[in-house]
Amino acid sequence: MKTLYLVSESFDKNDGQGVFKLAHYLYEGLSKYTKVEKIELEKSKNGIQRVYNLTRGALKKCVDKEGIYLFLCPEYSYASKFLKNSYVIVEDLLPILHEGERKKSFVMFWKYCWNIAKKQNIITISKETQGNILDNLYPNQYTTVLPDFIEDKIKNIYLGVDKELFKPIKKVTNKIFTVGYVGGFGNRKNVKFILEVARRLPKIKFKIAGKGGNYEELKSNAPKNIEFIGYIDEKNLGDYYNSLDLFLYPDLIDGWALPIVESMACGTPVLVHHTGVFYEVVNENNNMVADMENSKEVSSRILELSKDKMQLNNLKKDCLKRAKDFDWNKTIKEYYNFIIKKNKSM
Repeated sequence: MKTLYLVSESFDKNDGQGVFKLAHYLYEGLSKYTKVEKIELEKSKNGIQRVYNLTRGALKKCVDKEGIYLFLCPEYSYASKFLKNSYVIVEDLLPILHEGERKKSFVMFWKYCWNIAKKQNIITISKETQGNILDNLYPNQYTTVLPDFIEDKIKNIYLGVDKELFKPIKKVTNKIFTVGYVGGFGNRKNVKFILEVARRLPKIKFKIAGKGGNYEELKSNAPKNIEFIGYIDEKNLGDYYNSLDLFLYPDLIDGWALPIVESMACGTPVLVHHTGVFYEVVNENNNMVADMENSKEVSSRILELSKDKMQLNNLKKDCLKRAKDFDWNKTIKEYYNFIIKKNKSM
């Protein structure tokens, strides 16, 4: 039996990044069905050292030429050009589509790795990213039905959600309607937009959780009706979502948005951007979307929901229904079928 090697910088689901959470669940799930080993690449905050770790350092660790390799993102995939059987997970093409969102040095390295990764088997985490990759690799060729050879090469598999951690619990009714956010604080996360909305709604309470980026700057400029929570450990996130009346996710561009799914699984209604992957996550439900560049529109929608319990309860039902589509057992089965089962038949 060939060994499946998972290649990532971390397998700790509490490490603050979605890719590490995915690495954790894939290792935990796939290990039940096949022989799996971790290849943990060394982390470094030094850009030059990190490039070495992800290239030459990775080569020193990916030594089984007969093994099957699953690289958790394109920047980890340098070693795949020297291996026979590689799969690469691609969360998004943001370094190509929105170059200004990352440092130039990272974008250059990512593009270099993408030229390697795109020659391997690819797994996306959203149909949005799958479509972006098709546009990148086969411009103007496949707009509707994908031919079999594309499905065999570029497979979309949704992430799951831990139903033990993220589930509805009996809520204490908030005296003040409470809106919350959890996630990153980079520019594209658009968290400053929450401050704009909060200023328009002084009688609504807002909670902001997470770490990194411009967290401290936002905190120092926030109105009094915003409470900054800081980092929340994975095991306590479910309680946080359940403490909210509404989850607001102002991100404008991304490859996926796991916090939205986690909130829906807790039965907490969500309000997200009206285009891209966010519209996909909520299954194109127009009652859950708004223009996250229009604070007047979003404020009006929040105020409407705060006064309409029936509409809020209907959204809760829609969220719980949609969350059923995301299950780690289903995700693991799809990875197994696409990687292990396919290799058994070769």
